[in-house]
Amino acid sequence: MLELAGEIADGAVLWLTPPAYVRDVARPALARGCARAGRALDGFPVVAAVPLAVTPDAAAAREAFRDELARYLQLPFYRTMLAAAGLGYAVEAVRGTAPAAPVARAARARVLAVAGALAASCLALPVLGFVVAVTPPLAVVLALFGLRRPGAAAALALALAAAGWAVFAVALGVPLPRGRWAP
Repeated sequence: MLELAGEIADGAVLWLTPPAYVRDVARPALARGCARAGRALDGFPVVAAVPLAVTPDAAAAREAFRDELARYLQLPFYRTMLAAAGLGYAVEAVRGTAPAAPVARAARARVLAVAGALAASCLALPVLGFVVAVTPPLAVVLALFGLRRPGAAAALALALAAAGWAVFAVALGVPLPRGRWAP
């Protein structure tokens, strides 16, 4: 990919690449690509982006970076690149302490909850109508993203569904399912 960038791009932005990797792997690959395009690496912009935090709480910054790095270390390319740069020991240290699995399980549970609520809503639309069928999945989404009082989530979901119906059915003239019991 770096050779291709050297051949066809106007520059390259690297992410999480330590100096040894830039020197020993990235720049030579970019130079080969530039050579194929008939140009030199000199004048080809290469940006090595790295995470940075300006904070008085160094421990919190390290913890935040560890969590962010754990996400990248789930990708084989980043693990390989960091190991090639001589940081294999650090990769294993971070992977051993990363909270990636619990975060992934919680996110998966949220996605499944929303998908289930949406599927049930789609099945209920012809029978219950737009406002009644859309209210439960909206309440689920509101609850999953911070509205912890069920009554408040249900009331807000109902208001949002009714507002959506009013915008489409009344203001825009787009008919929405009314359900079997509607006049």
